[in-house]
Amino acid sequence: MTASQEHRPRVAVFGSGNGTTARNLIEAGHWTCYDVRLVVGSRKGLGIQRVAEEYALPYIVLDGSSSFEWVSILQENAIDVVALAGWLRMVPVEVINAMNGRILNIHPSLLPKFGGHGMYGRRVHQAVLEAGEEVSGATVHVVTDRYDEGPIVEQMQCSIAGVTSAEDIEVKVREVEKLLYPKALHQFCAAL
Repeated sequence: MTASQEHRPRVAVFGSGNGTTARNLIEAGHWTCYDVRLVVGSRKGLGIQRVAEEYALPYIVLDGSSSFEWVSILQENAIDVVALAGWLRMVPVEVINAMNGRILNIHPSLLPKFGGHGMYGRRVHQAVLEAGEEVSGATVHVVTDRYDEGPIVEQMQCSIAGVTSAEDIEVKVREVEKLLYPKALHQFCAAL
């Protein structure tokens, strides 16, 4: 029996922004094998909090919280997988170890290119533009204690030939992310 037949893996989505990616993952839960059960933000009042409220999901703030508190919250909610969705803080190593390879992140480039500390959002797209790349995309990877260096789960690319601004690259990559992340999370959870 597959994971999707016996148990829908419980997912917590962590974010620090407007909640676009969280909404995408929650809505994809209608056709995937996973079930988003918890939304975690880095502070109150974020757009991701409004997304959680819209879908009647619990919203918890983990700002300066201890790693023990993080692990406790994940255990209390029986979370199987964490999906980072614009989470801008380093995940404590104790949490990474407790989740045992079950924390995923989406990065707006084709890793290992344009990853690492400080490489997020438009900074990535600006670096891609300045490097003269003709292809970009997104990567879903397992989170480790080193920024953007965990095993790659899946990548998807898009042509950016002729694109002249970081903003335009961002638009193209966001479309890729919208398709890639639910699919990669579904496949990851189905294999649990």
